[in-house]
Amino acid sequence: MPTYNPVSVDLSVTIDASGNIDVFGQEFAGVTNRVVCAQTLPVANLYVSDASNNSILRFQEPSSDLGSISGEIVVAFGLTVASQFTNDLNAVINGDMDASGATPFGSYTSTSQYYTHESFGRLALSAYAHYLFGHVAATAAITNDAAFITKMNGEDTNDAKLASRLATALASKNPAAATEIVKQVLGQDAARAMDQDNNRLPVDTWQNLRFIAGDKIYMNINLKAPIVAVNPSSATTAQQSEPLSSTFTSDISYSLEITLA
Repeated sequence: MPTYNPVSVDLSVTIDASGNIDVFGQEFAGVTNRVVCAQTLPVANLYVSDASNNSILRFQEPSSDLGSISGEIVVAFGLTVASQFTNDLNAVINGDMDASGATPFGSYTSTSQYYTHESFGRLALSAYAHYLFGHVAATAAITNDAAFITKMNGEDTNDAKLASRLATALASKNPAAATEIVKQVLGQDAARAMDQDNNRLPVDTWQNLRFIAGDKIYMNINLKAPIVAVNPSSATTAQQSEPLSSTFTSDISYSLEITLA
């Protein structure tokens, strides 16, 4: 009986194979009352592009639900950048803003000074003036205009602390909300997961979500009805046309468009 040895043979048979690949996609849903901020925000507040690739958000493909995406906030990163993030957001709050696409400024687009503002505090004051006195520039009767703007833009005790509260709101998002943010990013640019997905990382392994310069993020501020007071209080009867906060019929949610740089 002869002894046989293994051989290697090219049978020279070739066929074509092709399949359908479903790529995850999710468009940006859009916002209302958009306020375009001129002051940019450093990317490093959300993502640090170095050997660590640290980020405020991370995601994975869980083994319990293959093909899906799960995201969460990276608490440690948020704590690391918290102070700088607040400072940089405060610079945005105190920077120039174009409110031509927002209520009530969309009706004032014929004059740029009526829809452009040097800070969110000034924008809020102008919005109140529109509803209380009939025009965004009708602020002459507001005696605490300067103090109002300072407190709205500020981060000191008794100020509105908009920047720190926005930063905290992001850092406090639950996994479901964090996942929706991740889906928006990867749904528009799947390359953010390139060379980091399951070809290198197994399921249940977290990877940090990449943000880059030029990305636009949106953060919302709800402007609520003002508390109107006539000062001094003894002059209340003399004020024949005292403005009522009820003329501010509903809250206005302003979406700040912030560009990363």
